[in-house]
Amino acid sequence: MAKRVIAALVFLALVAAPATAQEFSFQTLSRIYDYDAAAPLNETLEPVPQIQGFDAYKLTYTSANNERVTAWYAVPHGTGPFPALILLHGYGGSKDDFVQLFPVVVPAGVALLAYDAPLHGERAIPGRSIFDINRPEESLNALVQTVLDGRRAVDFLVARPEIDPKRIGFVGASMGAILGTVLCGVEERIACAALLVGGADWKIILSKSDLPEARSLREQLTEEQLAEVARFLAPVDPIYFVGHISPRPLLLQFGKNDTVVPVQANRALLNAANEPVEVDWYDSGHYLPTDVVALRVLSWLAARLNVGIPAGAGG
Repeated sequence: MAKRVIAALVFLALVAAPATAQEFSFQTLSRIYDYDAAAPLNETLEPVPQIQGFDAYKLTYTSANNERVTAWYAVPHGTGPFPALILLHGYGGSKDDFVQLFPVVVPAGVALLAYDAPLHGERAIPGRSIFDINRPEESLNALVQTVLDGRRAVDFLVARPEIDPKRIGFVGASMGAILGTVLCGVEERIACAALLVGGADWKIILSKSDLPEARSLREQLTEEQLAEVARFLAPVDPIYFVGHISPRPLLLQFGKNDTVVPVQANRALLNAANEPVEVDWYDSGHYLPTDVVALRVLSWLAARLNVGIPAGAGG
């Protein structure tokens, strides 16, 4: 969908409905993520040399709005068909955040595709941020684009002969979990999802997060204006999408003392989810105990994607 339609839909929703939790519907918001799945991906795969135990590539592909997406694609040796995981990083991160998983997970029989969100990694633009109060429409477009890029990642995977199209999972952390919730809500080809330190309800996040960007907003805006910003972000609010991941399995991982994506937002996400959902709470803040969580997530995914993950996958 053209970017200008995003702003038009949000504007119409704002002026046509009262300020209640029911003002937006999944049916309305999900239209924002319509795109031409038949458009060519124009993918390029550049082999990464000297990789042992699996094949790795620097991948680029064309997404909606003619955006070029940069990614890593790693695939086990053999003909498959293999299950695959799409990986999405947090705010300020990149696809490189997942590289340490590749030598453990890929030789066990799982392909991995990690992509850069707009304005991150190889798509970064100096002086620009995906959260920019001075460019609200551009920020919303970039957040929506991240979801569209994930849908095109699914298009890439289902077209690959080495991938089993019915065994595609998703893992997202922080911003990657927030936007990943939206992605998994609209993209039914994703079979299961593990979301780490995500949340729902932008009003809660903006009102309580310790992120500098959220604190800056609170300093500049009234409570009523902050609520309007949250309504503007409705197209990327997991509260409207997480329930539509069901009946596909969902795993949620939270820190009991998270102040970045606040615990209240964690609970809002959990409360809006439908079964089947599993949740674990850790004695941590936003940064979960890496080894324990990695083993838990990978074991959970392995059971649902029907693949063996080595017992030491967390370390």
